[in-house]
Amino acid sequence: MIVQLFGAGFDNRGAQLMLWTAAQKLRELHPEVEIVVEAIRSSPSERASYDLRTLFPSLGLPKQKRAVRLASTYDRLSRLLPTKLHRKYGLVRRCDVDAFIDISGYAFGDKWTLLNLRELDARLSVFARKGKPRILLPQMLGPFNEEPKRRAAEKAFSKADLIYARDQTSLECVQALDCGPAEIQLAPDITIFCDAKKTKPPLDGPYASLVPNARMLDKAAGTWGENYMEALVQAGQKIKSYDVQPIVVIHDIGQNDIKLGYELADRLEIPRERVYQPDDALEIKQLLAQGVMTIGSRFHALVSSLSTGVPSIALGWAHKYEALLKDFGLPELCCHHTEGPDCTLKHIDRCMDPDRREQVVQTLQASKKHMRAENERMWSRVSEMLRVRCS
Repeated sequence: MIVQLFGAGFDNRGAQLMLWTAAQKLRELHPEVEIVVEAIRSSPSERASYDLRTLFPSLGLPKQKRAVRLASTYDRLSRLLPTKLHRKYGLVRRCDVDAFIDISGYAFGDKWTLLNLRELDARLSVFARKGKPRILLPQMLGPFNEEPKRRAAEKAFSKADLIYARDQTSLECVQALDCGPAEIQLAPDITIFCDAKKTKPPLDGPYASLVPNARMLDKAAGTWGENYMEALVQAGQKIKSYDVQPIVVIHDIGQNDIKLGYELADRLEIPRERVYQPDDALEIKQLLAQGVMTIGSRFHALVSSLSTGVPSIALGWAHKYEALLKDFGLPELCCHHTEGPDCTLKHIDRCMDPDRREQVVQTLQASKKHMRAENERMWSRVSEMLRVRCS
């Protein structure tokens, strides 16, 4: 069985976590499976490190319009590659792929380009014509208030067999569409249940992690604005008052987050050596798990912290943040821009008080236990579809 994973790569640590988790779980359920990805958002060495094969031909950069027009053509072209050659160079012909699974964290909705939905439609169409499984694993979806995106979402989603929304709001957004025969379900983020890579703590004493996100300066420019960095600075200063050292964790490979990280370190008067940007997303999960608290805006950094029992405070730009904290039983720990730059302070006091902190940790652990059952049901349904349709 050959399964294509699409929508995640190594250009973002959250996407890397999703790719790792999905690949490992599929191998656990189907030991014979081969996982294939397109040659975008990753290098040959990165794909090799996860034992991923490369799809031939790849569609090029994900934002190129020609990718939409050429999806079917590329599928036909793949047949021209001789079997001996594609095996020799670790390639998989598009025509040989048995199933398509999208693992985009958040790529479909009014905040994103219409092209994302058109590309999804093009890819799903190729598999739909052959009757091969098309699955969207848990992700944030919507809203679809803009009419062109609403129509494009209906067209694309109606070609899927199975769609998993990651939160109740996303579920309602998709259920409001005409998705034809697609089965629409709810399941938690898959990375909640992946194990961290064991590493030594970066500091000898207790520390709390601050995780900036440059998207807060564009996606949330009209709401958070300048208050965003001020909120992180005030949080870091409050943490210091408890004799806990703030560190800055960068959960992305780009330069924008690291610039914010250095600015935050400078304003908190902590050495830039305490701005950490590990290459491995599983190491970052361990780094966050060893802290006493996480405050930030990278969704999967918050997932990594909450899922390891670390009290976390979110500052976000989309409904996925509030939904995540709600899933973990602590929606009040998601700060709203209307609360002002001091919004984190009362929550830090709560999480640092021994008795109240223990209540928070117990809530996180109980919520994860409940979500584990939902996660297992989701994977069981996915596995059943692959087994029946790809046998």
